[in-house]
Amino acid sequence: MKDSGPLVFEFGPHHHVIPPIVKVLNSTSLSLFCQEQWHSIFARTMSDYGLAHRIKRLESLGNSVYSIIVAKAKKKTIVISSAPERLFGAREIVQLTLLAICRVDFLFIRNPIGWMYRRTSYKVNRVRSIEFISGLISRILFLRSKKIVVEHESQKTFLMDQFSSHPLILSWPNRLSDVHPITAKPLANPSTSKLTIGMLGNLNHDKRDYSVFLQCLSDYFSKSEVIVIVLGGVRLVRGFHREMIEKFSRVSTLETCLPQDSWSESDFFYQGSRCHVLVSPLSLTWGFGSLWSSGSIADAIFLKRRLLLPEGIGLECQPSSFVNYYRDVESLGRLLKATPLSDFEISQPQFTSHIGSQLLLSNQQT
Repeated sequence: MKDSGPLVFEFGPHHHVIPPIVKVLNSTSLSLFCQEQWHSIFARTMSDYGLAHRIKRLESLGNSVYSIIVAKAKKKTIVISSAPERLFGAREIVQLTLLAICRVDFLFIRNPIGWMYRRTSYKVNRVRSIEFISGLISRILFLRSKKIVVEHESQKTFLMDQFSSHPLILSWPNRLSDVHPITAKPLANPSTSKLTIGMLGNLNHDKRDYSVFLQCLSDYFSKSEVIVIVLGGVRLVRGFHREMIEKFSRVSTLETCLPQDSWSESDFFYQGSRCHVLVSPLSLTWGFGSLWSSGSIADAIFLKRRLLLPEGIGLECQPSSFVNYYRDVESLGRLLKATPLSDFEISQPQFTSHIGSQLLLSNQQT
């Protein structure tokens, strides 16, 4: 590392990605810039992990211009932990232009479709002009960043096809198996008599398809045999969410429906540790993997649990021995029935902070 005190810029609400980055950078102090409305949840997450003392400054992205200039002069490490995925405002244009000039050390991209697909043909229209400028800055920032980091191998392949000239694109899950909250409740062992399934993600009618999972629970289990824990948020005021809760409650013992955005990392770790296996019923129509990101694999690494995904979902990781794919109700039923109620914790992949450090920090470009 060139200097202590790296700068981390978070353009999204992804607070859970910061502790692994802090661990891998192995810095005793850093400056974190994020949207002001998210300061409290970022501070809470760093406290959950016992890393609050490492945040020298927690500031709004709006106050970052001077810090970027100083960081360039002092040759400090600069990290964009989540690249912006929408059209840029004037302030973001200035920030990202400066970051492109400075050459970011690590640029983490979660959703290539939201960041790369912007118009580059100019039209005399304010919105079209903003799209053109946003697309141009995105490409300059991408090409000038020293290392590009994505979550999945399929995203890496997609970006390498788009930008074959970039020398270093890495896939790196945004959670680590040895970086856990220290404020979690004492972990309870999963039930030895009931299969406990963790359903990953907020309830969402667009990005997830629950039909196969629901039918499987109905066909292969009695309600008293299985517990489903929703490892995500629920908005109880929404009709779809109420409908899903009612459907899952008919075929399982449904637990942990917390309001969306109220989850802490300690909550997630505690509830996830109660599960024998994880299911992520992602929709096949969204292009998960190459175009859209999903934290499912990273969550499985974090919780050390086997993960079941729909066949055809483009989520790939190495090693992949802890991921199984289902194509229909029958194949999902077989996988769930084969899940042991003891000795269920996976030993691989042990994607630790040491391995993450080797991957991200080795052969650092100058």
